[in-house]
This record gives sequence, C-alpha cells and structure tokens, in this order.
Amino acid sequence: MALCDATGTLHNFLANSPANAHHLSTTAATDILEAYGVAISDNVRARICACKEYALMADESTNCNGQEMTSICVRFFENKSIKEIFLGCWPLETTKAIAVHKCIIDALDEFNLDPANLVAVSFDGASNMSGDHGGVQALLKQQAPSLIFVHCRSHVLQLAMVKATNNIPEVKRIIGILNKQYSFFQHSHLRLGVKYKDS
Repeated sequence: MALCDATGTLHNFLANSPANAHHLSTTAATDILEAYGVAISDNVRARICACKEYALMADESTNCNGQEMTSICVRFFENKSIKEIFLGCWPLETTKAIAVHKCIIDALDEFNLDPANLVAVSFDGASNMSGDHGGVQALLKQQAPSLIFVHCRSHVLQLAMVKATNNIPEVKRIIGILNKQYSFFQHSHLRLGVKYKDS
C-alpha cells in the first residue's frame, strides 16, 4: 500500500515508526484485510438494498485446497444502467442441489436480498444447477415462481470453442501441454507435503 501512495505519507509513517509499530505482522495484515472485507460488504449491501428486482449468477468449483466453493454475482439496475456485483465465495459441504440452494439463500439473506425478487438466474448446464425438477433453479422457483433460467452464455461459448477446436491438432497439443504443466505443479511433492528422508 505504501508503494501505491503517491503522497508518500504512508511510506514516511512506516519508515519513521518504531519496529514494533509497522503493522506488518501476519495478525495485523489479516485484521486489515478483514476490515477491508467488512467495508466492501457494507458498501455492496448499501448499494443493492434498494433494488426491487435482480438477477443472479452462480457457479461452483473446487479451490486449490480441494474445497468446493460457490461464487455468486448479482445483476441489477442502478441509475438506469445495469450493474453487476460479485457478492463472494462460500464453502460447500457437497455439490448436491439442496446444499447449493441453501448456500445461495444464506448468501442472499446476508445481503438482505429477498429471493422472491429474483427475476432470472444463470448457471452452467450441470443437472444439479439447471435441472427442471431437483436442480437449484427449480428450488429457487419455489420462492420466485416467475423466475427465468438462462444457461450461462460464457459456459455455452466455452463448450462451443472446445468443440470447434477439437479437430485442430495445434490447439489440442497446446491444451495438452498446459494440462500436463498444471498436473505437474498441482501434484508436486512440495504441494502435497511429501518429505523425503536422506538415504
């Protein structure tokens, strides 16, 4: 942050402070980041509390620690223009539709958004998300009956690109190399915590 401060005030403060008052410890840095997180959440909450209707986009994935996560964004009108806000990521115990649905409802509740005001949702094509009977979109329709489900356009585009490039050897080769590199680093001994004893 001191490097980004064009006035030099923060840099001078850190340079002239005693060694025990730099606030650069892990605890201090964590507290500062958490304070920023709370401030950002409060700002988002203030912006979206007035919206009467909104759309929701969500996706689940696995993070680098193997934890399933759900990311949620909302789209709404603000000052006669469309705005998108990333609400955050929440951990999941399972990727079953009922667990993802509960996670989404809890997240909306955290930001004081009424699920009944949902007008549209966008997910990938996975059955747990887009299923007509037991999917997340079907569960959300119980609270917002007029809800419209749209298959995520970015996901559709990605599927179309994969299919279109499937027969191009150069693209397949590059993707293969990238997958091997990812696998190499993902399963490195350092990452997996494997320790070798000297023989």
